[in-house]
Amino acid sequence: MRLIAGRHSSLTLLKSEFVALSKNHTHLLSGIVAHLQDAVLLLDDENRVLFANPSFTKLYGYKPDSVLGQHADILLAPKDRGKSGNWQLTSGTDAEHICEDGSGIYISEHISLMPDAASGGQVKLVQLRDISERIVIENTLAAAEVRLDAVLSSIDDVVYSMDSRTRDILYVNKATRLVFDMNEEDFRNKTVSWKKMVHGGDLHKLEMATHELRKKGYAEAEYRLITPKGDIKWLRDRAWVVSDPQNPRIDGIITDVTERKLAEQAYRDSEERYRTAIQSSVEAIYMMNPATYAITDVNEAFCRLLGYTRDEALNLKMADFVDHSMQDITAYIDRVIEDGESVLDRRTWRCKDGMRLTVEITANRIVQRDQEIIFVVARDVTTQMEIKKQLDSERELLGEVVNNAPVPMAILDHDLRFVVYSKTWVQSYGPGRIKLTGKKLFEIYQKLPSHWQDLCYRGLQGEVLHIAEEELRLDEHNVIYLRLAIHPWGNEDGSRNGVILVAERIDELVSARKAAEDANQAKSAFLARITHELRTPLNAILGYAQIMTNDPTVSEVHRGYVDNMYRSGNHLLTMINDILDISKIEASRMELQNEPADLHEIIRDVVEMFRLKAASKGVDLRVSVDPEINPAVQIDQSKFSQVLINLIGNAVKFTDQGHVSVRFSLTDNTSTGTRDQLISVEVEDTGRGIPEDDLHLVFEPFQQAKNSDIKGTGLGLAITKRIVNLMGGDVTVRSVLGQGALFGFAVPMQIVEHPTGKKADKFTRVKTIASPRPFRVLVVDDVDLNRTVVRLLLERVGASISEAADGQQAVDLFSRQEFDVVIMDIIMPVMDGVKAMSLIRKMPRGKTVAVIALTASGFDDKRDALIKAGFTDYILKPFKEPDLLRSLHVNAGVTFEYKEVLSDGGDISVPEDDTTALVRHVEALPEELRQIITDLLVIQDVDGLSDFADNHLGEGQYEALKVLIDKVVRDFDLFLMSNVAKRLLNA
Repeated sequence: MRLIAGRHSSLTLLKSEFVALSKNHTHLLSGIVAHLQDAVLLLDDENRVLFANPSFTKLYGYKPDSVLGQHADILLAPKDRGKSGNWQLTSGTDAEHICEDGSGIYISEHISLMPDAASGGQVKLVQLRDISERIVIENTLAAAEVRLDAVLSSIDDVVYSMDSRTRDILYVNKATRLVFDMNEEDFRNKTVSWKKMVHGGDLHKLEMATHELRKKGYAEAEYRLITPKGDIKWLRDRAWVVSDPQNPRIDGIITDVTERKLAEQAYRDSEERYRTAIQSSVEAIYMMNPATYAITDVNEAFCRLLGYTRDEALNLKMADFVDHSMQDITAYIDRVIEDGESVLDRRTWRCKDGMRLTVEITANRIVQRDQEIIFVVARDVTTQMEIKKQLDSERELLGEVVNNAPVPMAILDHDLRFVVYSKTWVQSYGPGRIKLTGKKLFEIYQKLPSHWQDLCYRGLQGEVLHIAEEELRLDEHNVIYLRLAIHPWGNEDGSRNGVILVAERIDELVSARKAAEDANQAKSAFLARITHELRTPLNAILGYAQIMTNDPTVSEVHRGYVDNMYRSGNHLLTMINDILDISKIEASRMELQNEPADLHEIIRDVVEMFRLKAASKGVDLRVSVDPEINPAVQIDQSKFSQVLINLIGNAVKFTDQGHVSVRFSLTDNTSTGTRDQLISVEVEDTGRGIPEDDLHLVFEPFQQAKNSDIKGTGLGLAITKRIVNLMGGDVTVRSVLGQGALFGFAVPMQIVEHPTGKKADKFTRVKTIASPRPFRVLVVDDVDLNRTVVRLLLERVGASISEAADGQQAVDLFSRQEFDVVIMDIIMPVMDGVKAMSLIRKMPRGKTVAVIALTASGFDDKRDALIKAGFTDYILKPFKEPDLLRSLHVNAGVTFEYKEVLSDGGDISVPEDDTTALVRHVEALPEELRQIITDLLVIQDVDGLSDFADNHLGEGQYEALKVLIDKVVRDFDLFLMSNVAKRLLNA
């Protein structure tokens, strides 16, 4: 630029000199211009050439004469010729001109006006300087700058140049958009903001780098930067000072190293996790240099296992703790390196104290920091190997035991393959020449029933199966019987490995059982026959006794004889029932017939049976009933009464002095959610007691104490125990010889809404049949006395009776006459009752008529068979009149008229308001007397109440109370006593 400026100054000087010369020394002008290096032209006002110096000819190739008079546009490029702006006054305009030979050159034009002495006007002085060389250099530099800018713009690093004095950005490439989230212009204008973007925690790094730059002329720093978008980036900034006296600056490159930093952090985190995992592992881990066999790293588990400190372990070589030859160790390491995968092996290690361990190792080849490492994980299996050795020994022993087992036994795996089996198995089921180990059970024995597979699979699921008898049909003619046991076997964690199968032949046992069943069936048939023969005459005896009891013409003396006869008959009936009961129990055919009942009434009736007998022996019979017991229960009245009769009867029988105490208590009141109560019963006496060595015999059938001089069937306690077992309890006994015995049991009883007792049984008060027409009954029995008993009982209530002595007569009579009900015996000559009933059912009128079986067979299954055969109901001989009347009402639709319930009398119920009346009278007593009678009611002391009434409640104001207490005592009404006691205690 200075050169160009200099040339323009000389041109101005030339012009002034030229003007002066043209005025005064025109002849000198051509000489001066001729020696100028620049081409010079003089143009007229129409831009025609007036003069051209030699330099023009040299520069353009034109001869001076050839251009004189020519328009100066011949020097311009064709595209620029003829333009109005050509050859205007200018100072330093660059243009492209054309030489004579057509080549182009770059010219700097300088055009000015000067006076023309000849014309008196002005001419244009044109100075043309060749600048082609400079233009080429400038174009080359510009192209280089373009290429450099393209290169710098294409890289992701920020390249910048900064004025070292003002800190202004002189240059920056486009990478600011990627690194700083701002364009180049914003970056130049916001240099201070750029510095503010540096993370506060890294400003000290930037300050240190600035200090280093000033001191050494070069600095490098890595720091975090927060972009305008809030992103945190890691940058690497490298800067250096450029020493230029004219333009001192700082150049630098900023690289985004965020990904590298994150990768480094991830690597450090991974390394930390890796280190933590190794150190926290319970398995022993070490790393080894395969070239030197030196240990390079270990974890704590490794040190604990071998007993070394970490420093000691890091100085170990494999030969120091691996109890194998170096040749073996080298071969193992070579195998790990060659395979490149995990290699499992078992080794013996030596601890620091010399103890040897068996370890399972897994080795891998890894590359860590460009170095090949053998990574080894070891697990101590010393204890496991000892256990395995022990298990192998036990398994061998088990195999011997199973092999020599006296029963057919096989251990199968989860696929039901034979693991081990006994010789007896092969001897029993074959095949003899085939080894069963590893073979499937159902492939060897293909004829096994399909349900055996289900049994085995149930065993595999953990179920223990015992099948007492399994019939296995080998072919059409051969059947064997087995006792099967299937037990799962497996690990302590509950996983199943298979089943143990025991299949014992029990052919002889089955044959013996069938023989016993045949014998038992014969015994049952005999008992059914003999009890039938016994019940038949007993039916007449007890039937006539009931008839005479209801006969108003019988005197009181004779009524007493009848009562004795009735009691004796009932005693005989009890003995017969005992024999039947024990037979039922042995045959497992006894069942409970539960129905609503009044527990207080059952207790009262049983206790009254023994009160006179106890009193006659001078024995105090005491009864206490827990007032919390709900008397409305669901129970088999007959069997529960039988239990009480047996226990109380024995206590009274074997007690000559002292007392018999019967206690009923509530041991488990579950009223919070269920309808059950657990009733505890204890019968305690002060009698003879039972020898200790006889206690185990008292519940055995037909067994009695050796010292007993009182004989019976020996069945009572055996039946009692089994009935209580059926009810869900068990009978216990404690006794001291000479001091007495205590029998007890506890049974659950379901609470019901409305109890049913004898006093509520209206069929004990039947007066007559209420039907308007005669009620016709056909009585069928081959025993005349039995027919007469039924006839007399039913005629008393107004029935019309017809009789038949066998089934055939019954069928003939029914075909000719109409009957409302048929009462039929079963075992009869000519035609039995079942056949007769079936023929009657085939008649049109016989399809709906009630046919009641009246039989002396006491087995419950007999009743079920008769009902199934077609009988409407079943009544057992000897029967009670209310039972017969109830059946007629229920099954034949008979309606009765009943006697009124009186307010007094032996078996008449206490009026419903007696509770309120009794409470009212007791509360009116003086405090002392009220307390005494309350205590007696609470403990339900019937005898004490009677004595209290006789001694303290004579005639006068307490007479009404005495009458009420006499009723309670006479009726033994424990329920009423319990209610009155509650009312008094809660008052």
